[in-house]
Formats: sequence, C-alpha cells, structure tokens
Amino acid sequence: MKMLDWQLDENTLEWIKHISLAEGIVHAPQFPGKEFVDAIWLDYISNEKYPNFCYSEKDLLICSPENIVRCFHYEHMLEGLALTIMWGRMWRTQPLKYMTDKHSLHSILIDCAASIVETNSIEQAWIMLRKELQWTDVMTSKTLHFLARSQGFEQNPGVAIDNAIIIEIFWPECVTHLRRHGYPTIECRLFCKMTG
Repeated sequence: MKMLDWQLDENTLEWIKHISLAEGIVHAPQFPGKEFVDAIWLDYISNEKYPNFCYSEKDLLICSPENIVRCFHYEHMLEGLALTIMWGRMWRTQPLKYMTDKHSLHSILIDCAASIVETNSIEQAWIMLRKELQWTDVMTSKTLHFLARSQGFEQNPGVAIDNAIIIEIFWPECVTHLRRHGYPTIECRLFCKMTG
C-alpha cells in the first residue's frame, strides 16, 4: 500500500494535541460528481472527445472521482483536470481558459505526477502548480488530491480543500479553538494566513 510522506509542522502538532475538532463532525462520502453535456468542455482538451469511460449511457460526461483518477492514471491530464473543475464546481474561475498552451499544461501535470511518485509527497507538485500556474489553494489541492490517487496513493491523499467546508467552516473553527485554548491572536492570524 502506497502512502504519502507528510512532513508535519512541529508548532501545529503542539497546539493540535490540546484541542479536539472532531466534535460534531459527520463523515460523509466524497461528492460522487454529476453529469454534464460535453460540448462546452471540449475546448479544454486536446482530443476530439473524452475517454469512453467518462461517458454515461446517455452520452453525458460524468465528473466522478473514479473517472478523474482514471484520466490522470492514463495520462489524460487535460481531461482529468477539466473533470476536476466540473467536480469541484470551479467553472467560474476557469483556470484552463487562461492557459493558451495546452501542451505545457499537460507537461506540468505529468511532471507533478512524476514528482509525487519519486518523492512520496505532494510538496514539490504543490509548488509547481502554485508557482507556474498561479492556481489558488483550492484548485491546487483538488487537482493534487486526484493526481496522488491516480498514482496509487489512495490511503492518505491530501484533502481537496473547498470553500464551503474547509475555508468557511473548518479554518474559522480552528481559530476559535485556538483562541479558546489561550493561543495568542497573532498565532491565529498566522495560522489562517498559512492555511487559507
């Protein structure tokens, strides 16, 4: 079983020992995705259509986690990325729209996958996506979540950060707990800045 190597921050480890964020958390299955007409999503890929396994019996694209992982696994990088954007409902930012060179984007994602395999970590891949593509933390985390899974790291991939839960609920809850347990406000602000 392949596991990612997570380098844990000592300061975070110290304060997290003293608080419990698990109270009231309901574990839910990952969003299964939905179906889309492929016409508006064909501009984002180099091929004429998505791989056959991405389509439903009604000939609609299915942006399921399984299809995203399969696309990345078989190096259909642009297809996997477009499905990730659909799955994560990130069409408003449309990061692919601003990439004129699809070949370069494909190459960067291939390099990210290779880096994950070589290092058992997403750290260098994260830096590549943030530096070379200027993606948000949300876009980067969702892409690397599925990219890591596509390389066999199914046990402990990074969390696919979302605005609705992680940024708007989880991070503020962390800050509340930090303050409640006597950590200075300056550390709370730094924590929010580092993670948000």
